[in-house]
Amino acid sequence: MPSITTYHCLCTHLLLATPYPLPTLPQRQSPGLDHARILPLGKPPSQTSVDEDTIPSTIADISLHNNDSNGLDKEAEPLYSLLLNTTLDRRPVIVRREDGFEKRWVRRCGRCRTGVGYVLGDGDGEQVHGEVLYLLEEGLVETEELKKQGPLGSD
Repeated sequence: MPSITTYHCLCTHLLLATPYPLPTLPQRQSPGLDHARILPLGKPPSQTSVDEDTIPSTIADISLHNNDSNGLDKEAEPLYSLLLNTTLDRRPVIVRREDGFEKRWVRRCGRCRTGVGYVLGDGDGEQVHGEVLYLLEEGLVETEELKKQGPLGSD
């Protein structure tokens, strides 16, 4: 089971849960200039009907169902990230680049409206709900860092 890292807005609002730590993600290169982190969103596992014969009845059954004879999970779910408490702008921001223009739909904190990332649009004016989100690190703080800082307002 991968470890999940959570990230908050600068206003402390929880925004992201992901198995990918931000420092390990690739960054956009020039002429992007913002060096945004490229987060693969993936798709959450589908909700399928549950066969009652496969539901474990005890803790011992859980470990038997999760492991095969090699101790490895044969049907591991693909990794995915969850965006929480964010809104997507209704209109794109047009950014001039060295190689032309780029349409960005900004993803904002649901509490303070700080821009924390964006998705790209196509040339036909249609919004693209792609498989990646470009994250702006300046707007995000890892939960562990918030814990180290202590409660708000304490010095």
